Amino acid sequence: MFSSLPDDMIRELLIKILKKDPASFGNMMLSSPQILKLAEEPYVLKHLNMDLLAAKLPDITNFGRYFLEKLNLKGVPGASMLLATDLFFKQNQHDEGLQMLYAEAKKKDPQAIYNCAIAMMTTSNHAGYVLLNYLISIPDNRATLMKVR
Repeated sequence: MFSSLPDDMIRELLIKILKKDPASFGNMMLSSPQILKLAEEPYVLKHLNMDLLAAKLPDITNFGRYFLEKLNLKGVPGASMLLATDLFFKQNQHDEGLQMLYAEAKKKDPQAIYNCAIAMMTTSNHAGYVLLNYLISIPDNRATLMKVR
């Protein structure tokens, strides 16, 4: 079906799907080698809506995890934190998930600091409270705190 379409048209279609429904995008990647190749191009991936993907985190399947790992390897911003959150909270791989969350938190991203703090507190690690207090103490961070999920 798609093999007769020009690559540019497929790229634009992938971008539209990627912006609205990352789960469907993942399914499309499985439909043909041509689509998989185009879907992994940086031009296409830069349009990924990470907030929408984060909202779908509870529904991430094994393929979704594979997709997140690929995004992480390609350096897509936010992929590492989503993968770490999935590892810690859904896969119960606490050590690996917490290490990844801590690495993201060290980059001073407020969402990563928050996720890391909550993960630490769920394992009775009191450093989580320190991180949360640090996050609250950042002067220009009040607006960002309102967005933290």
